[in-house]
Amino acid sequence: MSKLRKDADLKYLHDGPRKKGPGRPKKYDGKVYFDDLTRWDALGCDENEVEVELYTKVVWHVSLKRKIRVVLLQRRHGGRVGCALLFSTDLALSAWDIWRYYKSRFQIKFVFRDAKQHTGLCDGQMRSEAGLDFHFNLFLAALNVLRLQQRAEGHKVISIDSAKRRKKRAWISL
Repeated sequence: MSKLRKDADLKYLHDGPRKKGPGRPKKYDGKVYFDDLTRWDALGCDENEVEVELYTKVVWHVSLKRKIRVVLLQRRHGGRVGCALLFSTDLALSAWDIWRYYKSRFQIKFVFRDAKQHTGLCDGQMRSEAGLDFHFNLFLAALNVLRLQQRAEGHKVISIDSAKRRKKRAWISL
């Protein structure tokens, strides 16, 4: 599961009747253009983000040389329309699952970024597997405790950087 460029070389799969006569059957049915979504399956809006509409289609990726499930996200913000293309090589995976997995993947990146920058995750000098395991678990647990504390305090933005700024402001005002 990953994200595609907006100019990805994709082709529609031919699902019509086979033509009569000799020759190879038609495999593809034209290039995919993202300004025309009439051949795509519209799934509606995300329940959490009303301005995001999802469309999905199984297409052929020319570079990967295989079928992929593409999920097109359209976000309307004011008069502008932005789009993102997510894909999975697992054709059985639903478009909603691809969207949910991609959103949680984005949050996991924030966890590792905060652990590296603010808790000292990369500062350990041990080499044994048990020492490394303890080190990683300790700093990721510290990060989770801080996130739980921020959520209990009712903060909407949960990051270590914002928590450090709040703590510093509280300390300076004393």
